[in-house]
Amino acid sequence: MTKILLEKILAPVPSSTSPLAGDKNEIVVDFRLGFTESERNNIYFTAGDIFSELGGLAASFKLIWSIVGTITVLRFMYDFSEMIKRKGSHKFRVITIEKYKKCFPQILAIIAEKTKNLHDTSDPEYNNYLEDKESIEQIKRAQLKTYKQSTQAYDMQRYLINKYSHQHKIDIPIDNERNMLIKLWD
Repeated sequence: MTKILLEKILAPVPSSTSPLAGDKNEIVVDFRLGFTESERNNIYFTAGDIFSELGGLAASFKLIWSIVGTITVLRFMYDFSEMIKRKGSHKFRVITIEKYKKCFPQILAIIAEKTKNLHDTSDPEYNNYLEDKESIEQIKRAQLKTYKQSTQAYDMQRYLINKYSHQHKIDIPIDNERNMLIKLWD
């Protein structure tokens, strides 16, 4: 094979006469590429000019649709996580309410002692004891199927447990789990 030098690329190139080349002929094609440089200044008068440059109305609608779609997906994910959180807190409340229903006999005994004389209303807390007794009956009858029902029952029970544990020192079932009903009275 004959060597081809870049300086002599325009010269005729002989084909290979080597027996290893077989019937092959080498062809060298000279590509001379040139380019021109141009400077272009775009002046936009309105937002429509910019949109038309970017691809027209279809591209603009796709851009807006992608933004709206992203916001919708993020909103759905947030709502879904809030629903899971509500379900978990509802389940926790139901378990806690059932656990602390064990305190009701002690509270009812205190209420019965304080209200044993039905005609003696000299105690200023007399009506409050009757209201507490009614609250306990409402908690016992509560279905606790919805988040709202469990929240109302939980808040009533929390008030009763806090009040009677502070004033009358009732025995509260405490175990190794976190005690959510008891808080310090200031």
